[in-house]
Order: sequence, then structure tokens, then C-alpha cells
Amino acid sequence: KDFANVDSFYRDKSTRETVEWHDYMARVIGKLGLENIKPYIPFDLNLVREKLKTDEHLNNLRLKDWDNAANNLSYLFIRKGITIFSVSERVCVLKEAAIMLCENK
Repeated sequence: KDFANVDSFYRDKSTRETVEWHDYMARVIGKLGLENIKPYIPFDLNLVREKLKTDEHLNNLRLKDWDNAANNLSYLFIRKGITIFSVSERVCVLKEAAIMLCENK
């Protein structure tokens, strides 16, 4: 959380204000680079757009595929010097990045 300027309680280290989950994910994605994350998203963005219509959290796409992609994404985290993100947190990063990419197009 340090690299996103957030403490263990999801408070901004500068302002001490609570950082909402989507804002925290946006900070993480910003540090990693949305375009750097894009190749790790395990589904075609057209499918993601379709699935977003029925589940805003993308839980209607196979978790095993997200988990496998999250394991691969760890290499990007390591290259950025980040070594403490769990698989579930990396899945959240992937899902949030996929949503951001779908909203931009």
C-alpha cells in the first residue's frame, strides 16, 4: 500500500482521509500503468463489456482464469518493486483495470 501512498487502514498518508477501494485501485493501476496491465487481462474486452451488464464485479467470469492471470501479473509488480500483493489483490487490480478499459472505449 505504501507505493500508492495509502496506509494499512486505507487512509491517504498525506491527508489521513479514507481512500475508497476504487480510488485505491486507481492509484495502484496508475503506478503500474493501465497499458502495462492490459495484456494480462485473461478475457477479451468485448466479453468483459458484455459480462459487466449483468455483474459490475465481473464475478460471472471464471475465477480460475483471473487467478492464473494474477499469478502472471506478479511479474509486473516485481518489476515495479512491489512484492507484497496477494493473488486476490492482483485479481482486483485486473478486474478494475478491465473495467477501466471498457469504460474508456
